[in-house]
Amino acid sequence: MELSLRPITPNFGLEITGIDFSQPVNAQVKKELNDSFSQYAVLVFPNQGLGPAELIQFGEIFGRVMEQQLKDFVLPDFPLVGYNSTKDLPSKNGKLQVRGENYHT
Repeated sequence: MELSLRPITPNFGLEITGIDFSQPVNAQVKKELNDSFSQYAVLVFPNQGLGPAELIQFGEIFGRVMEQQLKDFVLPDFPLVGYNSTKDLPSKNGKLQVRGENYHT
């Protein structure tokens, strides 16, 4: 698998193509991805379409996947995968409330 790396700006953000995260990646690719993350802080992987199991596998490339804190917002068969939803919140002054304080966990 040959990665294609395209900086979004000189120092921040990198688009990476040529990888299919529905398949396991080897140690060399993991190292390259972690090095890229250290250098660019934001990595963009277009057109992946990952399911919950693949999402966990993807997260493990970068370290241990942490258990979700909001137990009401995890997928039943995949407790390591959380989601954000406002469907259970009443509107406030006719506006939808926003829940997302834990988005970047």
